[in-house]
Amino acid sequence: TIKEGERTNSVSREEEVSIVEEARRNPQSFSLLYHRYVKQVFYYFVNRVGDSAIAEDLTSQTFLLALQSLKQLHRNDRFAPWLFSIARNQTTDYYRKSSREISFEPEMIAEIFESTESHASVVDKTDLILLQNLVHRLPERDQEMLRLRFVGELTFAQIAIVLRQTENKVKKAYYRLLSQLEKEIEGNNE
Repeated sequence: TIKEGERTNSVSREEEVSIVEEARRNPQSFSLLYHRYVKQVFYYFVNRVGDSAIAEDLTSQTFLLALQSLKQLHRNDRFAPWLFSIARNQTTDYYRKSSREISFEPEMIAEIFESTESHASVVDKTDLILLQNLVHRLPERDQEMLRLRFVGELTFAQIAIVLRQTENKVKKAYYRLLSQLEKEIEGNNE
């Protein structure tokens, strides 16, 4: 599992800015951005729609739109939040057309809590169903924050851009949400 603060991307922020600049001049360079984010975007969609074939289609559409509109990106250092904004819009369009809703899977719930040392002891196998129900009852904005953090592997600063909030507000909401879920699990176990 991904520990708090760890991210799988090994490219520095400065390197990513250079890659985005190069991709603006040479669309073939976009493949570097694609390879860096395709897994995160795909898993984001799998979590949102619950079907890997549909997730593949949405991932392809997202990257195609990103490539076509790369010149509209105002700041090269905000590629990831911009890309996930496109992905969120694709999800909205998908649900508008299909009128379906998918919740978090138990494995996703476990990863959320196992990713932080302070919450790792909270989850055992018997709590997964309860935790899944608790997360499913969260407002969509809270579920989306968890998706962006754990599926999209975005930083708090990037999530703040996607959600159009301050980084501090996102951090507070995130830790408050984890604490709330932890208390509800503990209360159920007493």
